[in-house]
Formats: sequence, C-alpha cells, structure tokens
Amino acid sequence: MAVLRQGRRWTAVALTLLMLALATACSAPWQGSDVDVITPVRADKVVHDYWRVNEQALMTYNTGLFAKIQSPPLLESQVADVTAAKAAGDQVLKSARPLKKLTTYVPHQQGYPAQFVALVETVKVDTAGNLASDPIGFYYRFWQPSEGAPWKANFYVLASLDQPSRIAIGRDGYATMLAPGNGSLVVDPKQLPSSLSQYLNSGLSSGSPQGPFAPGHLTTDAVNALRKYRESMKRLGYSVDLRYQPAQFFDAYQGTDGRAVVLFNLQSQSKIAVPDGLHCIVQPKDNLHRWGGLVAPGSYSQLVEGRLLQFVATDPVKKAGTAIDVPAYVETQVSAETSPADPACH
Repeated sequence: MAVLRQGRRWTAVALTLLMLALATACSAPWQGSDVDVITPVRADKVVHDYWRVNEQALMTYNTGLFAKIQSPPLLESQVADVTAAKAAGDQVLKSARPLKKLTTYVPHQQGYPAQFVALVETVKVDTAGNLASDPIGFYYRFWQPSEGAPWKANFYVLASLDQPSRIAIGRDGYATMLAPGNGSLVVDPKQLPSSLSQYLNSGLSSGSPQGPFAPGHLTTDAVNALRKYRESMKRLGYSVDLRYQPAQFFDAYQGTDGRAVVLFNLQSQSKIAVPDGLHCIVQPKDNLHRWGGLVAPGSYSQLVEGRLLQFVATDPVKKAGTAIDVPAYVETQVSAETSPADPACH
C-alpha cells in the first residue's frame, strides 16, 4: 500500500509538472507565434530612454552618446551635424527639451528585426541654445535588429504639427504596417526613393518635374528654389551640378485617411566649381555657415558636397486625380570635399 501511495504521488507530481511545462511553453515569447516582441507600453519607455540620452548628447556635443542610441544612416548624419556645429561655434543646448507629448505607432511583430515609429512633441531652441515656447515635433523610427540588441533610432524628420502625417492606431492600440509591393497605391512604397529622385532631377533639368507628386513646399517649390539658386550662382561665376540618388526605403504604415505613410531617404551630391580660375570658393573662418561647417576655412576651386535627405510621404490609393504628398523631411550635410584654388584667384 505504501508503494501504491508513493506511485500515485509521483504520478500526480508528474502530471502537475507536465501541465506547468505546457503552460510555460504556450506563454513563452520565443514559443508563441502570436506574442509581440514590442508593445506600445514598452515602446513608450524606449523613446523616453532615448530622449534622455539624446538631450544629454546635444548639451555636450558628445558624439559617443549618439552611438549608444542611434544607428546609420541617422547616426552618420547626426555626427556630421554636430561636427559641423562645433566647427562653426554654434551654441550647445542649454537644457534638456521637455518631452511634452509622445505618440508611438507600433505594429504587431513576432520576429526580428522589429521596428516602430514615434511622434515626439517638444519645443524649439533659439540660436543661443535656450528653450523657446514654440512647439516642434519629430518623427523617429526605432529598430531592434535581434533579440537582446539595444533599440536605436535610425531615421527622423521634422513633423508639421498643424498637419501631421497621422498613422492609424487600431482599437487594440497597434498600428498596421503595409507590405511592399502594394499595387493599389499611386506608387509602390518601396519605389518612392527612386520616384522622388527622378522627379527632382527632371525638374532641375527641365523646370517641369515629372512624376506623381502633388505641388508643395518639398516638390514644385523645392525645384523652383533650386533652379533659382543655380541661376544666381551662375551669375556670380560659379557652376553648380546637383543630382539626387535614391537611398533607403524603411516602412509604410496605414494612415488615418486611408493613405500609406511612407518613410524613406535620398542622397544628393552637389558639385560647385569656379570654371574661369580667376575666382575661388572662399570659406571665411568667422562664418563657416556659408558653405557648411564641414568645410574648413580657406579658398578652393571646387566643392563636392554630400547630403542626406529623410522624408515622410503620404501615398494614396490609385485613382484619377490622386497624387503623393511630401509633408515632412530633414536635410543634413554629411560630407564635403574640396580642391585647392588657383593661387591667382580672388
């Protein structure tokens, strides 16, 4: 009887352990295919942690801190921007900007790499580095390449708070990421870098940009301003050769108005030269903003400048009369190469 009772006890224990094992397997993140690797609550903490380090880096111009919270291409542009600011003598941020409002757009994801978008609302900063009262917003993209890796930002643009590109959030608190190759939209989101670069280049060449983009500040107005700049430089004796190249497509999200909200970037190269050899490109040491802080003081015959342009566009469903809007971007000088000037130039 004692042996029988012991056997029953061991059987009961074995059944209990089996049930626990099954319950654990069903709830473990690495087992359940329906378990999200990032939630809106967790994303909120990721952004707050990021913002704290970001503000510290801007208050000290410490590029090493950026490396802890950012990855390329944002990291490269941020380091270049801070390097240029330090060279030009720009003031550091005097105090951390308050994170006044945060909205995260987190899609359901059960694998890696994982990503989400955040709209950060804060205040502007004046030229002395002091906080102003005017509001300003930024869209950031955060990603985690693998389990256990740190979350880092690799994209950001200025956001228009009057007319933000709102990503839709469902009743469950999650956003919807759209798969590339969506033929129902005006342009497949993955093709937007190529489409916008072709549009800008055709506009620079002819004055009439070709492509499915609506008139606006970053489309028709940008083309007109660039052509006027090139003509004014020509009258001063400079030649300007500007070209845009497609770079990276990141993500497309379902927008609140039915449009796809698309994150991507372009690269540009501008070659400025003085063909006659009598004049030169002068970078005064007391005003490095003339040609950008990456250009050292001196006189040059040629300047080749590289820039990173990050965009948010809204891509509507394809039908008669619809076009793509480009409401948000940020542009950063990321490289500058110079050629020596002729000794006789002035």
